[in-house]
Amino acid sequence: MYKELVIGNDSYKLRLSTKRSVDLEEALGKSPLQMFFDVNNGKMPKLKEMMIMLQYMLQEYNHGIKLDDVYGIYDKYIAEGHNMFDLIPLFLDVLRESGFIVESDEESKN
Repeated sequence: MYKELVIGNDSYKLRLSTKRSVDLEEALGKSPLQMFFDVNNGKMPKLKEMMIMLQYMLQEYNHGIKLDDVYGIYDKYIAEGHNMFDLIPLFLDVLRESGFIVESDEESKN
């Protein structure tokens, strides 16, 4: 139960266990879902919040990864022509896999 982020020849598994989810909420000072509710209301997420979220999603399979490591991964991601908003669907998939989001029967058919 993980999602994969591929950057060049590197592949990263993303997952949020219960412990990491609670730690992420504490680090952000809010539920990770709140960031996406804010986007729906026209408020853009802060890059640092996105990087913290990525760090916690990486920690399950990349033990000891530091925020500075995440900045390097993100820089490679940007160098491939991506931007911060390209991460949002991936993050939502990770949150879905981690039990934050429940798919309706209609969504799971699509």
